[in-house]
Amino acid sequence: MKRKPRILKKLYRHWLELAVIDLSQDPTWRERLFNSEYNSELPINSENCEGLWKPAIKALGKYGLEYTVSKVPKNQVVEPWLAEGGLVVFEFKAKKFPAVRMQTGNNPDVI
Repeated sequence: MKRKPRILKKLYRHWLELAVIDLSQDPTWRERLFNSEYNSELPINSENCEGLWKPAIKALGKYGLEYTVSKVPKNQVVEPWLAEGGLVVFEFKAKKFPAVRMQTGNNPDVI
């Protein structure tokens, strides 16, 4: 079923906020991200979603949602407080709608 871009964008935003961003708390993803190069995008889709909540995994497949996540340098942080105190910032974004994005500040001492 083909969805209108407006509806698809809402689906991307919904699942990003509800579940995809939670990968920043998953030990496996944290280790991958902390060890990755800055701006090196890792895919999040129905084939690369281990650690996600089951309904989110189902939604990725059902709606064909694809995201990326990367570690970003301080000069690309949207909200400077996210990088305070030595936090490392991860950025999640929708592949088809790059404006649908969220950043999280992460303590590198906790994996």
